[in-house]
Amino acid sequence: MASSVSSDIVEIAIIDISGKIIHASEPFARLLGYHDAEELLGRAATDFSPSSKETNRVIQELLSRGTWLGELTIKSKNGAPLFAELSVRIVKNQQGNMLCATVSLVSLLTSRERQNSRQALIENTRFTANLVNHSLHPIMVLNPDTSIRTVNRALETLTGYSSQELIGAKSPYPWLTAESLPRTQKDFTVLMNCNKVSFEERYRKKNGEAFWVRVSSIPVRHQGELEYCITIWVDITETKNIEKALRNEIDRAQSYLDIAGVIIASLDDQGNITMVNRATNLKLGFETKELVGRKWVNTAVAPPSRTDISNIIKSLLLGNTDQISESEGCLLTKDGRERCFSFNYVPVKDSAEKIIGVLISGEDINDTKKNREQLGHAQLLLSLQEMTARIAHEVNNPLGSILLYSELLLAGEASPQLKKDLKIIHDEAKRAVNMMTNLLNYGRRTKTQLRRISLHRLLDEVIGIGKNQLQMKNISLTRQFGGEALFVQGDSRQLVQAFMNIILYVEETLKDTRHGEVTIITKQEKPWAKVIISDNGPGIPEEKIDRIFYPFFNPDATEETGLHLSVSYGIITDHKGLLRVENNAHGGSSFIIELPLNKNKQAIDASPKGKAKSRKRLSDDV
Repeated sequence: MASSVSSDIVEIAIIDISGKIIHASEPFARLLGYHDAEELLGRAATDFSPSSKETNRVIQELLSRGTWLGELTIKSKNGAPLFAELSVRIVKNQQGNMLCATVSLVSLLTSRERQNSRQALIENTRFTANLVNHSLHPIMVLNPDTSIRTVNRALETLTGYSSQELIGAKSPYPWLTAESLPRTQKDFTVLMNCNKVSFEERYRKKNGEAFWVRVSSIPVRHQGELEYCITIWVDITETKNIEKALRNEIDRAQSYLDIAGVIIASLDDQGNITMVNRATNLKLGFETKELVGRKWVNTAVAPPSRTDISNIIKSLLLGNTDQISESEGCLLTKDGRERCFSFNYVPVKDSAEKIIGVLISGEDINDTKKNREQLGHAQLLLSLQEMTARIAHEVNNPLGSILLYSELLLAGEASPQLKKDLKIIHDEAKRAVNMMTNLLNYGRRTKTQLRRISLHRLLDEVIGIGKNQLQMKNISLTRQFGGEALFVQGDSRQLVQAFMNIILYVEETLKDTRHGEVTIITKQEKPWAKVIISDNGPGIPEEKIDRIFYPFFNPDATEETGLHLSVSYGIITDHKGLLRVENNAHGGSSFIIELPLNKNKQAIDASPKGKAKSRKRLSDDV
């Protein structure tokens, strides 16, 4: 093995496992002052090291890593110290057992060179220390055991602790608070695993004053091992104070906006939501985090209104502020319902007058629309009642005369054919009188007997009355009631009549349908209880749908008198409710009844005095 590594130009030696030199090249021996390599053979390697501590350190690192490279002081033949850069490597066999170690002498430094090298190192250390001490940012150097190696003047000034108080101190450091300690220790664990860390933390000075720093720590390694960590602080206390003041201003502005009863939303120049107020959350059912950062038009605006509202926002962002105006549109609630609002739009500008967003406010007009509808219903009903009463009175007078004279003629002498004709006149006049009587009853609304009513129980009663009759005509009746109990205030007898009249009308429209279907649906849309009576019939001609609740108007030309829906319309209106009809997209029509909810658990009994409460209907909830 010796011959294989021996060379006149290689400074190398081989040491066996007992620590003795078994081979040395001639150049290696001459560098140590020996005449030839034979003088080194059999000698212990430790004979050439003036420091056993230094030798043991090299051996320990060599055994753990298998290689070692560094500077080492060795003794020459005459005992003078030589400063050498050595490379040591362990040689193992195929089974992994150590055979020997090879020592290569990379370079040899003279005392002068060593002194110059040390002086350069001292100057470099002094320069680095001077640079650290004069840095505007606080700097701290940590040993692998978290003890402080050094701190600069900026760190002393910031924390109020002197270097004498800090050097040698280990974590937890005096500036750490109970809140910052766990986070800082976690970051130091990452740092000691030779990873860079950066974080912001709130510490306390020696006098108890709080301050904020942004900490950046860098590990310094030598031959793969952590030697120390350099930690640089940046004082961001002023920045944090400004951020806190800004947040306070934003919170104060938010509190002002939350007081407003109208919805308010702020959009950026991309149409994304940056802020909403409490009214927006309450009316739409969203939490703030579910809206902020998302597109206003796509998230909150109902599809029918998206194009118009999107065009207004785009126009404002492009600077067309002269086109600012109010508009009406509908927004979507979280559960998919539509609510209508009257909107105002204001462009948001920066200090340079550049438009950077849009502020939208919206007043809920749902209640206003409901009130308008109710007023329209009441006015229509009043006009119809006055008209029908006037017609009935005007027609009843001549009808009375016709009945009187036809009866007199029938009592006298007349031919059989004439009496037959007079009988027809008399019967038709009598039928007309009955019709006028119905009109007068329609015009004279009966007094409503108010109670707190369970709407579901009342509808079950209606279903029980009408289901068998519908089944005989091959019409199925199903119920889809919402899970929550619904209570309204009203007259159960009149409401049963109103619902039954609608079902009778629907039954007539389904007479030519092979298999008719009627569905009664209930749901709560505060402050309303909604009932939808839907069918799969032919629907209602669009040109006639607006007149369907007029007395005697019959869009299907049935044999009915046409008062059923008019009566239902009047009853629902008397109950401060709304009744309308729509054609379904999939065919058929839907009658939509909305009645005000009654949350008062105490029953209201407006029945005439003397009537026993035991005579309540099943639908009354007392």
